[in-house]
Amino acid sequence: MFQYLKKGLESVKHALLLLKAQTYKAIQMNVNDIRVLRRTSMQVFHHLERGQGLVEYALILTLVALVVIAVLMILGPRIGNVFSSINKSLSSI
Repeated sequence: MFQYLKKGLESVKHALLLLKAQTYKAIQMNVNDIRVLRRTSMQVFHHLERGQGLVEYALILTLVALVVIAVLMILGPRIGNVFSSINKSLSSI
């Protein structure tokens, strides 16, 4: 009778070890899936961040262009007068 109990306990122990191994494999597979998802999401967001940097540079370039246009509109007549006076001075020589 004890032999049957001993064999039964060994089979339960073996079944528990198999269950433990399968659970470990399932956990490892989930961990690997999470790693793959993390890499994929990082690649996607990295690509989006590159696009974001491009948009920021475009906004800065637009702002600089607007400032240059505003400065030229304000100082344009003065610069034109300076060149006109230089032209008159040179033509009188």
